[in-house]
Amino acid sequence: MDKILSFSCVFDEFKTMRDWGNKLVFYTDILSPEDITTLIWFRQKQVFCVMGENPIKEIPKNLENKLNNTHEGKSPSQILRNVIYKVWENNFRTKYKQFEQYYPIAMEILIEHMKTKI
Repeated sequence: MDKILSFSCVFDEFKTMRDWGNKLVFYTDILSPEDITTLIWFRQKQVFCVMGENPIKEIPKNLENKLNNTHEGKSPSQILRNVIYKVWENNFRTKYKQFEQYYPIAMEILIEHMKTKI
């Protein structure tokens, strides 16, 4: 069974990182030892988060479908290209008029970032 963790928290901080990712900071009430263990297990893993002002009793169908079909049979390189396209579209369209100008630059940045992890 998939690990699932649910708890109330206060969303305190949002920060855009150099690699175009985002850092979110949450403050929680006191967590049980089991929840802490699960939270530690999730560290540095790709997870899905759902936020709302009221307790979420069930995931809405449209969101559930989105979570279940995030890749829709695409290869990892196609997914990465689509993500880079969205970054260009939302943040760099005025600086780089064509996506083809931005794509090699973004790939080089990602490659250099990954090299730092070696």
